[in-house]
Amino acid sequence: YFPANGLADSTTVLLNESAVKVLGLTDPVGEQLRILNDGKVIDMKVIGVVRDFNFQSLHEKIAPIVIGTWNNPIQSIDYFSLKVSGNMEAALKGATGVHNMFDHYTPIEYHILDQQLALFYEAEKRAGMIFGMGGGLSIFVACLGLFGLATYNIEKRAKELGIRKVLGASSGNLFLLLSSSFSKQVGIAFVIASPVAYYVMAKWLNGFEYKISLNVGIFLLAGAIALLIALLTVSYRSIKAANSNPLMALKQE
Repeated sequence: YFPANGLADSTTVLLNESAVKVLGLTDPVGEQLRILNDGKVIDMKVIGVVRDFNFQSLHEKIAPIVIGTWNNPIQSIDYFSLKVSGNMEAALKGATGVHNMFDHYTPIEYHILDQQLALFYEAEKRAGMIFGMGGGLSIFVACLGLFGLATYNIEKRAKELGIRKVLGASSGNLFLLLSSSFSKQVGIAFVIASPVAYYVMAKWLNGFEYKISLNVGIFLLAGAIALLIALLTVSYRSIKAANSNPLMALKQE
C-alpha cells in the first residue's frame, strides 16, 4: 500500500477490519479521518483495509488499529523490520553496521520477534512448569500407593486365586480379575475428577480471548492414559500372582 519512499503518503493510513467496524464505515477506502494530536486536528485519508491480525497477547481481543507510513505527522517511526533466515549473529552485525553509518549518537536497539511474543506468556510458562512438576510428582506418589494397595489385595486374596486356578482358571483370567477391580476404581476417580478438571480448565481458558473449546475427547484421552498408567503399575503384581503356584498359596494356613 505504501511506496518504498512515499513522502507524499504522510497523511494516508490503513485500517484493520476492527477499526472499520468501530468507525461504522461501509466503504472505508477514500474516507477522511480527523485525528486529534497535541491539540491539533490532522486529516488522514484511508487508502486501504488490512485483515485483523494479533499484535498483542492472545489474552486480548484484536483492537482497532490505524497504520501510518514512516513519515506520518503524528508519530515519527525509526524502527525497521528485518526478516532473517540463517545466521542471526551475522544479520545483527550487518544491521548494526548500517545503523552506525547513519546514526553516530544512539546505539542500536533491537528486539527479536519470537522473544517478544514469548514475553506475553511468561506467566503461563511458569504455571505450566509448576503444574507439570506437581502433576508428575502426584502421579509418582499415586503409583506408589497403587502398587502397595495391589500388593496388599493380592496377598489377601492369595488363597482365593489359588482355588480358582486349581478349579481351572487360566493365568489370563486371573490377571483380568485382578486388573478389573483397579480399573473400576480408576473409573470412579475419573468420574469424580472430570467435572472439577473441566471447571478449572474453563476458568483458565476464560483468561484468553482466543482459545480452544473443551470437548469430551480431551477428558476421554486423559482417562485412558490414567487407566493405562494404573494397569502398568499393578501389572507386575497381577501377572506374578496369576502365574504363581496355587499349591504354595493353599499351604499357607
